[in-house]
Amino acid sequence: MKKILLGLACMMSLAMSAQQRMEVSPEYVHEGDELTLTYYPDMTLLKGKDDIKGVMYCWKDYHWVAFDMPLQKNGNRLVSTFTVPERAALLAWKYYTRDTVDVGASEWEYAYFVLDSENRNMPSANIGWGFLRGENTQEIAGIPTMQQVDFQKKEDGVVQMWINNELRSNPEQLTNVFWYASKLMASDTTAANRERMADNLKLALDIDAKEKCDEEFLLKALDVAQNILRDEPLSNDIIARIKMRFPDGEYEREQAFIALFKQHDRDESGAAFEKLLKRFPPEKFTDAFVLDNMFNHYYFELLRTYVYTPVIKCRDYSRVEQSLAFSPRTLLATYFWHIFQIPYGRGDVAPEKIYPIATMIRNALMAKPRTIAELAYSPEEWRSKLYKDNSLAWFDYAKLLDDVNHSVHAMSLVDTLSVYMGTKNADFNDFRVKMLEKNNRSAEILPIIKASLYENAVSPAMIDYLKRDYVQQHGSEVGFDAYFNGLKSNDLMDKQRREVLSKLINTPVEYFSMEKMEGGQLDMNSLKGKIIVIDFWATWCGPCKAAMPGMKMALEKYKDDEEVTFLFVATMETDKNFREKIKSFIHSKGYEEFQVCYDAPNAKGENEKAYETYASLFHTSGIPMKMIIDKQGNARWVSNGYFGNPTALVDELSFVIDYLKKEK
Repeated sequence: MKKILLGLACMMSLAMSAQQRMEVSPEYVHEGDELTLTYYPDMTLLKGKDDIKGVMYCWKDYHWVAFDMPLQKNGNRLVSTFTVPERAALLAWKYYTRDTVDVGASEWEYAYFVLDSENRNMPSANIGWGFLRGENTQEIAGIPTMQQVDFQKKEDGVVQMWINNELRSNPEQLTNVFWYASKLMASDTTAANRERMADNLKLALDIDAKEKCDEEFLLKALDVAQNILRDEPLSNDIIARIKMRFPDGEYEREQAFIALFKQHDRDESGAAFEKLLKRFPPEKFTDAFVLDNMFNHYYFELLRTYVYTPVIKCRDYSRVEQSLAFSPRTLLATYFWHIFQIPYGRGDVAPEKIYPIATMIRNALMAKPRTIAELAYSPEEWRSKLYKDNSLAWFDYAKLLDDVNHSVHAMSLVDTLSVYMGTKNADFNDFRVKMLEKNNRSAEILPIIKASLYENAVSPAMIDYLKRDYVQQHGSEVGFDAYFNGLKSNDLMDKQRREVLSKLINTPVEYFSMEKMEGGQLDMNSLKGKIIVIDFWATWCGPCKAAMPGMKMALEKYKDDEEVTFLFVATMETDKNFREKIKSFIHSKGYEEFQVCYDAPNAKGENEKAYETYASLFHTSGIPMKMIIDKQGNARWVSNGYFGNPTALVDELSFVIDYLKKEK
């Protein structure tokens, strides 16, 4: 048999018990053992913390499985017990609070090899240990929740040493190890390195010829041959093996769906897609090794078209329900966005109509069984991930619950979301306050408003609530502004001010003549000598409309200042009745004090001349776009988008306006 060449050949012992910080009993760990862990937080980064939690990560069958650790307080110690899982090869632990993670100093000392009956490391333990700490292996076989934690990552040469140790101790593991080794070594394109990879792959394929490995092995072999070695004859040989042995397997599934996607005749009825689903039952491929990442794109697009077509054509949601069980989790979140959040946000569907559909999709997403890769999160970590990743979606769902008179359920969901969203989103904070009022929990409102204001994330309604309380306590509004601003974080305000003023520009701009909403023309030249704040917006633009409460607050702040004027320029409107639509929106929202203009027509007759001129000048795009022009006709500040906090928007504008007013 050929010699396996994978880099360094030095065998090292691993001493991983962190004395005084954590103790493990028994000292030598075997599968099935009852383990007792004793943690001494006073000797660690978590000294003085009272909300400590723990997670155990188990490396088994070449993937990670995570478990929450129940911790019992015993004096100054935290004790946990558990049974070592079957086939476990390596155990690693972390202790953490909301803001600190302890893995036993920089070397990740809280880890143990699991031993077999002869007290040797279990198969795959060495490679698990190497990949856990490798600087370039985190995406391949690391722990997702640990990738941003500050522990010392090991360079490739060290990881190669652990791979070599694995094969020295367990040469029969070559068919499992070769892919990991090749992925690690892929960045080294030297001839000698490529030869080592090719030799290892051919050795593994020789074993496959005798033992008939599973399709995942062959797909990984194809990945190495095609994408790393770029060996076409070898790739073709592997493809032939796959086709012969797995005619209804992963590879043929990929090819079939890709071919359907590329057909010129679109599968409007979904019949061809349904036929492929019968041939390749989705539940069979839950943990598939997808060779070509683009396959997900093709399959996802076909599945989305299949699900969405009847929804778009006739509001028929039957395929949504039928597909929930086999739709990937990421697609479920996309369904929720397209089928519920967008039409609900636009007011296109009645809450009562969309509520059962939204509930069905949300329940499917939350309850969907985890894939092998997702088991690397402990149950509590996974729950946190589901809420963090989908927090804005569940916020919209909470609003829907309130719309259909399920306010108690909405309040419960808001309480959960507050753990993950905190007080940095003004829209969420505003809704949370409304729910607290509706659920007779008014005593909680003021502390939340003050915490939100510290983050500069409050709504006009929250400010009014705070002001009413202030007047009740002090008998008048005198001093409220100082009180209000004093509740904001000075550090946050100073940082925002520096960031805003660092982006000042000084570019002469063209002035335009535009039709006013109330009739007549506005020539911007008539505003020379004033600071002009322009808000480019459209009725179809959600963020534009979401920013308007903040713009109204800014307008009210400077309404008596003769040096400052505001223009709200409606642009890129495509509806032939856009004038009536704009007027209706402005009046329905109580924005009558806004000076609204319709953007001037460009050469094509489209009402976007001012916007496209300024956007082109500043190499930007998208609305809302806000500009501030100084008294001399120079653009001094331009910003795109809206980030959800009215008071932060007011401060942003104020920093520039006040700076320009003082400028000589």
